[in-house]
Amino acid sequence: MARQTPVGARPNKRREAVLFEQDAAGRLLEGVGDYAPREMIIRSFSLRQNPAYRPGNSLLRLRWLVVLAAAAACRGRIPEQVISAPRPVVAAAEETPRAWALRPSAIAREYRLEQRARVVSNGDGTESASDSTAVAVEASVRNVASGGVAGLVRTVVLSAPGTSAVVLPGLALPYAFSAAEPPTGMQIAPVGKPPATDPCTTPAQVPFGVLRDVLIRPPQSLVVGREWADSGTFVVCRDGVLLEVLSRRQFKLLGFERRDALGVLLVSRTGTLRVRGTSVRGTDSTRVEGLGDNSMRYELDATTGDVLTVSGTGSLDITVRGGTKTQRARQTSAIRGSVRVP
Repeated sequence: MARQTPVGARPNKRREAVLFEQDAAGRLLEGVGDYAPREMIIRSFSLRQNPAYRPGNSLLRLRWLVVLAAAAACRGRIPEQVISAPRPVVAAAEETPRAWALRPSAIAREYRLEQRARVVSNGDGTESASDSTAVAVEASVRNVASGGVAGLVRTVVLSAPGTSAVVLPGLALPYAFSAAEPPTGMQIAPVGKPPATDPCTTPAQVPFGVLRDVLIRPPQSLVVGREWADSGTFVVCRDGVLLEVLSRRQFKLLGFERRDALGVLLVSRTGTLRVRGTSVRGTDSTRVEGLGDNSMRYELDATTGDVLTVSGTGSLDITVRGGTKTQRARQTSAIRGSVRVP
């Protein structure tokens, strides 16, 4: 059956020219017997069996020995080589917050504030006179549950060029004060305990005027570029004259900084002042008017909104008109302050 042509096989065109008497179809092309050379089924006078496959060949035995040795070696367990390398430390990318929801804290802040002022005045046909003073205030401020603030003025020290620094006379220290939560858009106005109806009867207006620069109430929700404003009206006393001060302040959140574990909001402030008052002494009537502006820079705690530092400058032009003469003065001032948590 092996010599039969498979069903469906194509005819071998090569075999069509083979004569039957020389190469019968289906017969092997090899000689008969064990001594005849084996040349597969193709008649060839040049091709011979590869000597490597002949019995007794030494090269074949060597190859088998190599294969058997390799197989024996693979039976054992190949030791694993452990390569250890330190993992690269990838610095965590800290994303800057885009918004802040402030949560006021009840912890007291201990402030130290310094304000310096210089007044240059001149009258009708008189030479200019200059006067400089400095005020240093130390006070503690804390938020209360009702939404306002309370605190203690601990020290108020006055100094002037050429004179020794003195504690503000007429004020028993520590001096307690409080301020109710103001309506939206209004400034926080501290008052003493008990409150004084006439500012000319107590010098508490001096430290209160300095403290008002750190008593700010930012919105509870902030984003960079957010603006807000407040205003307030206060009554102060100068040389026995009651003066009404109208203050307007405009704030803007400029940016955010990370300082160790503390987030700091950077805030700028511009403001205007308007001063007016009238004093009548006998037949002499005196009218006071003034306009001023100021600029401040704040650093706020990004968690509570508390003021951490403040610095800035301001100026105020005042005109005093009496019955017989007019006097003008220009006041320039600078303030700086910082806070620490005990």
